[in-house]
Amino acid sequence: MSNPLMNAMRPVARLRTLVATTLMLSACLRAGAAPDEPAAAIALVHAGATGYAVDAATYPAGRYLAVTCEKSACALVPAQVSIGPRDVATHDGPESLPVLQSDLKTHALFLVQGVPGLAAGPVQTWYVNERFLAAPDPAAMAPARRRLDRTVPIAGDTVQVSGHWLEGVDPECSGPGCPTRALAWKVRFGPTERTLATLWPDAIVGEQGMLGVDDVLVWVGDLDGDGQPDFVIRPQARPDFLALSLFLSTQLRVGHPWHPAAKFYYWDPANPGC
Repeated sequence: MSNPLMNAMRPVARLRTLVATTLMLSACLRAGAAPDEPAAAIALVHAGATGYAVDAATYPAGRYLAVTCEKSACALVPAQVSIGPRDVATHDGPESLPVLQSDLKTHALFLVQGVPGLAAGPVQTWYVNERFLAAPDPAAMAPARRRLDRTVPIAGDTVQVSGHWLEGVDPECSGPGCPTRALAWKVRFGPTERTLATLWPDAIVGEQGMLGVDDVLVWVGDLDGDGQPDFVIRPQARPDFLALSLFLSTQLRVGHPWHPAAKFYYWDPANPGC
């Protein structure tokens, strides 16, 4: 004979089983995650003199370490990053937007948070983009004369950063007039060679107006303390915005693409884009 109470409880029991199974599956998937996934979130930002209007959900406020440099000698300096509403001039008129700022009184190449073991003090540096460091607003910095390669000496060896033209079709472009070549920025040190960014020209700058290595390469040093070079680059084809990508050597895996550990992006809301 069926028990009405037991019959009523069966759907609840099935639901509990389903939830438990889902949680166990989720835990197994996390345990089996790819080894090149960072254990903790790493944040990368830049803080101009007047601040940047950014997506407040993308970049956390709080304590950071800023890479500041003088005559190619760099150090990690504690900095506080805040994000708060402020009236900002946009293409459509004034608007209240979240603005990212730091309490630094000097220019910094970039600010990082969440890199394991990172502490204030000197940081091994092999290359500093002095133009980028000195610019109050790198998004408005005039591009350097374009060249496509730079060699950086590091501890008795060298790092080569170079741009290579690749034939192809821009996957985000359709119709006539789409670019047929992309500029791939590659890095080589020792037996390692990786592509850090592949950039397509747009209708504004074309191939001849794309940024060169003296604008794309921002910093080469050792943030994660393994003695191998880490990189900060500007993976952008044109100069009227600011994008930064951080590559950590401890996240480099044999036979796998080298993905950025963190990214930063800023587009001036007053810039119509054309």
